[in-house]
Amino acid sequence: AARPPVAGSYAVTADAVRSDESQLWRMTPGPDGFVYLEHVKTGMVLTARGKNAGTEAVTARRQAKDDSQLWKPTPVPKVRDGLKFVHKE
Repeated sequence: AARPPVAGSYAVTADAVRSDESQLWRMTPGPDGFVYLEHVKTGMVLTARGKNAGTEAVTARRQAKDDSQLWKPTPVPKVRDGLKFVHKE
């Protein structure tokens, strides 16, 4: 289901199925406290494409020195165990 959490953007959600590797991601350490978000089934990493309001998240092969593939896990205030991932700009 898609719903607008912020004006001009949307989120796609799905019901979790524990045995479905297509829904699993792993955090792999990167430089300076950033991580790569790697899709368990494909080995592709989450990559930010575009700038500002036109940025979208896609999967791509991991590339050396590609800052668009680095994400910073940041706690979400008032959400127990909640994290948001902000891409390196």
